[in-house]
Amino acid sequence: MYVPYYQGIFNSLGFNPELPFLEKQDFITNTEKIKTTCKNFSFYEAKTSGSTGIPLSLLTDYNSVAHSIAARIRAERWWNLDYGLKEAHFWGQGFTKPSVRLRITDMLLRNKMVFSTIDLTSEIIYEYYKKLLRFKPDIIYGNPSALYIFARFIEENKLDVSRLRTKAIISTTEILHEYQRHFIHSLFKCPVINEYGAAEVGIIAYECPHHNMHLSTDNLIIEIVKDGTPAGTNEFGEIVVTNLNNYIMPFIRYKIGDVGRLIEGECSCGVKLPLLDLTIGRDCDTIVLEDRELPGAVLFSCLGKELLKYTNSGLKVYKVFQKSLNHFKFQYVLRDEGVRDRIEHETTRIVRSILGPHIQLEFEYVDDIPREESGKLRYFVSEVFE
Repeated sequence: MYVPYYQGIFNSLGFNPELPFLEKQDFITNTEKIKTTCKNFSFYEAKTSGSTGIPLSLLTDYNSVAHSIAARIRAERWWNLDYGLKEAHFWGQGFTKPSVRLRITDMLLRNKMVFSTIDLTSEIIYEYYKKLLRFKPDIIYGNPSALYIFARFIEENKLDVSRLRTKAIISTTEILHEYQRHFIHSLFKCPVINEYGAAEVGIIAYECPHHNMHLSTDNLIIEIVKDGTPAGTNEFGEIVVTNLNNYIMPFIRYKIGDVGRLIEGECSCGVKLPLLDLTIGRDCDTIVLEDRELPGAVLFSCLGKELLKYTNSGLKVYKVFQKSLNHFKFQYVLRDEGVRDRIEHETTRIVRSILGPHIQLEFEYVDDIPREESGKLRYFVSEVFE
């Protein structure tokens, strides 16, 4: 659009190459239209975690997956971590346990063991610790709030982690706060690495040993916008992503729901990929109960996936407030008023099955849920956690 020859052709055809932004609600409303009519692509269906309060169901082709995996392998080699090392994943697996076949495949072919973070009681964490002693993972991978809870349990119970011989901790899905990084690093005595990605577009950025986040601009086009126009130099704005490899369901100029800024200059590590500051990007409080703590991101992102399944996209957006140790308030914006009873029933079933039967639930239906001052839609807020 900046080359006079093509400008002339575009003007003569009445063609405007500036596509509008793709919002999450646009995607939900036009899911079938965004999907390609070409039958030549192998793909799989996935659901996002709903980390901004809006869960999505999407299709990803395997070519796009391969590019995202390659971006991760490249970034891990900055830390002298090679593909195929043993990995222990602390992950919210939802309410359907993986099949025996999948668990065996993960263990034997992918060198991976998965630990569900849906319910982190002291007994469960101790069982995880004993399994890790036998497995001895090179890499422990998961969201920082779960990793922090696990690390605190180990420290408080004076358990020995040196026997694990872990080479690195990789944090993903949430902001890695410095207090979490410092505590986990001091306990495990290994690098704590920050990964930034999304189910819709794959790996977006990865931290290098000089602690800068490098963008995967060979797979993605990244824009930072404020009030619909490009943000200024070093100015925070909405992160807009275009995936260059997903042909089954293209995400073009997609507002991912996070906030960040581009950093000028090059990193002294020698990697030429551009730099991203994500310090106010994505965040989530911790659930504090009378007998334990849980990562808010794990529980309520899984809740979003379940409600997406049961309401057939009747839910538009949601937000959860922890008002006290056993009182939670749920705000919902609906696309279909007919799903109210199902939403309340499924929310009650899911939340009480995890947090306990004594949990009190309050439901509120609103026309809109405002964003934080940072511009991000924060989907879980604790008035208890400090």
